[in-house]
Amino acid sequence: MAVTAEGTVADSDKEHKVRFYGVIQGLSANDIEFAPIPGGKPEVVTDETERGYAGAGDEDLVLAWGPEGGFQLNEHDYSKGVTTVFKAKIKKAGTYTVRFVFYDLTANKQINGADEKAKITVNQPHSTYKFSYEVPEEIKAGEEYEVPVTIEPETVGDLGYNRVRFDVTVTTPEGANLQLLAKDTNGVMHDVAQIGYWGPKEGFPIDAEYSATTVFKASFSGPGKYSITFSLVDLDTEEALITETVEITVETG
Repeated sequence: MAVTAEGTVADSDKEHKVRFYGVIQGLSANDIEFAPIPGGKPEVVTDETERGYAGAGDEDLVLAWGPEGGFQLNEHDYSKGVTTVFKAKIKKAGTYTVRFVFYDLTANKQINGADEKAKITVNQPHSTYKFSYEVPEEIKAGEEYEVPVTIEPETVGDLGYNRVRFDVTVTTPEGANLQLLAKDTNGVMHDVAQIGYWGPKEGFPIDAEYSATTVFKASFSGPGKYSITFSLVDLDTEEALITETVEITVETG
């Protein structure tokens, strides 16, 4: 988050010491981690006097940036704006409001607007997934081969997806056909290469730790280069979450 302080500093105030505070409701010190930045990493304020400067309530998280005891206003040229980029990892999903307080410790008063705020929305992370597959080293036209394809988490997040589908596209040499058979939970065989997807057309939910292996039976009508592309598609957004293509060279049978 980039925060800019801009304004005119009176000559009589240039040696005043100031400190910058951020006040956040709904977070605790354990919910946030800051990365080091120029000027020092923000720190959690527990001192009641400083919390009073920031106008914080008992449950508010108060963060301070700048040296303890403050820094002089004449250290920066605020007439052109001074921007600080804060880098933080927030571990708790939600929408939070940060209220900014630029406090003159010498004059004992807030010197920015009383209601300057920014909103932060933190989403729960979804798991990411990956495909893995096993293809025979040598494939001949006219023969049938088992190709196990596994989907599993690559990184486990807090959420899965409500409605996904496995889309499948194939390419074949001119005049050749690729058959890719798989049996559903009702024992019905489907040629995925023809219908273009695997699983219910309207999709199905997967959780954060979803893992499954489908054994496809592949047969290739003639020699040449084929490709099979598997995509895990979030049907609610129509976004391909992962796409994996396997290239296959088929020899004469």
